[in-house]
Amino acid sequence: MRRAMRAGLGLWLAAGLGFGATGAARAADGAAAVGPNVEAVVQGGRWSEAAGEGVYRVIVASQGFEHVSTGVRAQWKGDGGEDGLARIVHEAELVAPGHYALGPPKLTRTAAGVRVELRGVATYDSRVKAVCRFELAPGGKVTVVKACGG
Repeated sequence: MRRAMRAGLGLWLAAGLGFGATGAARAADGAAAVGPNVEAVVQGGRWSEAAGEGVYRVIVASQGFEHVSTGVRAQWKGDGGEDGLARIVHEAELVAPGHYALGPPKLTRTAAGVRVELRGVATYDSRVKAVCRFELAPGGKVTVVKACGG
């Protein structure tokens, strides 16, 4: 299960948030480790739908060097099937990299799924605080409760 989690995470990171070309090659063969740019991986709550059931997972990865920013993605990780391997059933970008430096997500269970709260600062002015809230529900549904800049 841990290997499948790393492989799914590696495929996302290979797209630009955590791996160089060498890491992308490892991700493709399913043997990727968590990339050096991953700041936090938090799982919590459970979902269930016709496609199966599993847990919610939120990944925060950083990029840049002078103005470090973070990108945040949510995943609906399905429980292992007959082969015992977990799979990503749905995936969504919550926060695009470039505007905010955010800390680890806080996941709270709700009646419909989980609420994700992120706190941090604006990339180009650390005096500007950012708080973002999203609700995740089965079927890959994302509701923006409070946008980072709003």
